[in-house]
Amino acid sequence: MDYLFIESDDNGAAISQKMWLETWDMPLPAPSGQALATKNTIIVELFNDGFFYPAGTTFAIDDPAIQIIKVRLEGERRAVLTCDSTDLRGHNISFQSRNTFYFHSGNVIVE
Repeated sequence: MDYLFIESDDNGAAISQKMWLETWDMPLPAPSGQALATKNTIIVELFNDGFFYPAGTTFAIDDPAIQIIKVRLEGERRAVLTCDSTDLRGHNISFQSRNTFYFHSGNVIVE
Protein backbone atom coordinates (compact mmCIF):
# COMPACT_ATOMS: atom_id res chain seq x y z
CA MET A 1 0.00 0.00 0.00
CA ASP A 2 1.18 3.50 -0.78
CA TYR A 3 0.00 6.61 1.01
CA LEU A 4 0.72 10.23 0.19
CA PHE A 5 0.01 12.73 2.96
CA ILE A 6 0.74 16.16 4.37
CA GLU A 7 0.95 16.67 8.14
CA SER A 8 -1.75 18.92 9.54
CA ASP A 9 -2.97 20.37 12.81
CA ASP A 10 -6.22 19.48 14.59
CA ASN A 11 -8.16 21.83 12.28
CA GLY A 12 -6.79 20.23 9.10
CA ALA A 13 -4.45 23.11 8.22
CA ALA A 14 -1.09 22.04 6.80
CA ILE A 15 1.81 22.31 9.27
CA SER A 16 4.36 22.51 6.46
CA GLN A 17 4.45 22.15 2.70
CA LYS A 18 6.44 18.92 2.93
CA MET A 19 4.68 15.95 1.33
CA TRP A 20 5.26 12.44 2.72
CA LEU A 21 5.09 9.11 0.90
CA GLU A 22 4.70 5.97 2.97
CA THR A 23 4.83 2.45 1.57
CA TRP A 24 4.46 -0.93 3.24
CA ASP A 25 3.53 -4.48 2.34
CA MET A 26 -0.04 -5.27 3.31
CA PRO A 27 -1.04 -8.71 1.97
CA LEU A 28 -4.68 -9.22 1.07
CA PRO A 29 -6.60 -12.00 2.83
CA ALA A 30 -6.82 -15.33 1.00
CA PRO A 31 -10.05 -15.69 -0.99
CA SER A 32 -12.51 -18.39 0.04
CA GLY A 33 -14.78 -20.23 -2.34
CA GLN A 34 -15.89 -23.54 -3.75
CA ALA A 35 -15.57 -25.58 -6.93
CA LEU A 36 -18.38 -27.87 -8.08
CA ALA A 37 -17.98 -30.41 -10.90
CA THR A 38 -20.64 -31.62 -13.31
CA LYS A 39 -19.43 -33.94 -16.08
CA ASN A 40 -16.45 -32.09 -17.64
CA THR A 41 -17.32 -28.65 -16.21
CA ILE A 42 -16.14 -27.02 -12.98
CA ILE A 43 -17.90 -23.96 -11.58
CA VAL A 44 -15.56 -21.96 -9.33
CA GLU A 45 -17.20 -19.37 -7.09
CA LEU A 46 -15.52 -16.99 -4.68
CA PHE A 47 -17.42 -15.98 -1.56
CA ASN A 48 -15.16 -13.16 -0.39
CA ASP A 49 -11.73 -11.53 -0.47
CA GLY A 50 -11.08 -11.97 -4.19
CA PHE A 51 -12.24 -11.36 -7.74
CA PHE A 52 -11.65 -12.84 -11.18
CA TYR A 53 -10.44 -10.25 -13.69
CA PRO A 54 -10.91 -10.61 -17.48
CA ALA A 55 -7.52 -11.18 -19.15
CA GLY A 56 -5.93 -11.20 -15.69
CA THR A 57 -6.92 -14.56 -14.19
CA THR A 58 -5.23 -17.93 -14.65
CA PHE A 59 -6.40 -21.35 -13.45
CA ALA A 60 -4.49 -24.61 -13.00
CA ILE A 61 -5.45 -28.11 -11.91
CA ASP A 62 -3.13 -30.31 -9.85
CA ASP A 63 -3.34 -33.31 -12.22
CA PRO A 64 -1.13 -32.80 -15.31
CA ALA A 65 -3.23 -35.39 -17.19
CA ILE A 66 -6.26 -33.07 -17.04
CA GLN A 67 -6.33 -29.98 -19.22
CA ILE A 68 -8.51 -26.90 -18.78
CA ILE A 69 -9.63 -26.23 -22.34
CA LYS A 70 -11.93 -23.25 -21.81
CA VAL A 71 -12.47 -20.57 -19.16
CA ARG A 72 -15.57 -18.39 -19.10
CA LEU A 73 -15.96 -15.67 -16.45
CA GLU A 74 -19.54 -15.04 -15.38
CA GLY A 75 -19.05 -11.98 -13.24
CA GLU A 76 -16.33 -11.01 -10.81
CA ARG A 77 -16.66 -14.06 -8.55
CA ARG A 78 -17.79 -16.91 -10.80
CA ALA A 79 -15.82 -18.84 -13.42
CA VAL A 80 -16.83 -21.84 -15.51
CA LEU A 81 -13.97 -24.14 -16.50
CA THR A 82 -14.36 -26.77 -19.21
CA CYS A 83 -11.93 -29.69 -18.99
CA ASP A 84 -10.98 -32.66 -21.16
CA SER A 85 -11.90 -35.14 -18.40
CA THR A 86 -14.90 -36.05 -16.28
CA ASP A 87 -12.75 -37.31 -13.37
CA LEU A 88 -12.58 -33.94 -11.62
CA ARG A 89 -13.80 -34.42 -8.04
CA GLY A 90 -11.11 -34.28 -5.37
CA HIS A 91 -8.62 -32.36 -7.49
CA ASN A 92 -7.18 -29.00 -6.46
CA ILE A 93 -7.86 -25.92 -8.61
CA SER A 94 -5.47 -23.02 -8.07
CA PHE A 95 -5.94 -19.54 -9.45
CA GLN A 96 -4.15 -16.23 -9.67
CA SER A 97 -5.95 -13.02 -10.47
CA ARG A 98 -4.23 -9.70 -11.15
CA ASN A 99 -5.11 -6.22 -12.23
CA THR A 100 -3.31 -2.89 -11.86
CA PHE A 101 -4.12 -2.66 -8.16
CA TYR A 102 -4.70 -6.17 -6.79
CA PHE A 103 -3.24 -9.67 -6.77
CA HIS A 104 -5.31 -12.56 -5.45
CA SER A 105 -4.38 -16.22 -5.37
CA GLY A 106 -6.11 -19.21 -3.89
CA ASN A 107 -7.00 -22.89 -4.06
CA VAL A 108 -10.26 -24.80 -3.96
CA ILE A 109 -10.91 -28.54 -3.92
CA VAL A 110 -13.36 -29.75 -6.56
CA GLU A 111 -16.49 -31.30 -5.04
